[in-house]
Amino acid sequence: MWLAKWGYPSLPLPKARVQTAASTCAAVFVFLLVNGLIRQTWQGDTIALSQLTSHAELYTYSLVWLAIGSLSLLGGYWQQSVRVQQGAMAVLALVILKVFLVDMASLEGLMRALSFIGLGLCLVALGGLFQWLKQRQWAA
Repeated sequence: MWLAKWGYPSLPLPKARVQTAASTCAAVFVFLLVNGLIRQTWQGDTIALSQLTSHAELYTYSLVWLAIGSLSLLGGYWQQSVRVQQGAMAVLALVILKVFLVDMASLEGLMRALSFIGLGLCLVALGGLFQWLKQRQWAA
């Protein structure tokens, strides 16, 4: 290492720590990129954080992150990566929490009921997919 020339000892970093740090940085940047793209789609070329967020923009965040979490869960099963599966489940849990606490708070009556039913159907479909993948994995 070039620091050793000037008397600094070489510090070996465990491979697992470097991978964890790199994965965390990548996840943060992907989160910012996706949210920035959604915000830019609804706000235009200049993003002003002081502007109000419309209900449609809030629903877009939920739908996009639900799709990302679902696809990540599928990818984790196909790669047989428990870490990816756990990350995908965390994303899905946060999306569900956001839908219940933020998105449904502004809805009333029939729209609230339809949104609740739609979220329930998505969760049932994800649960069925989860069971199907687990049975398929055990059979192989």
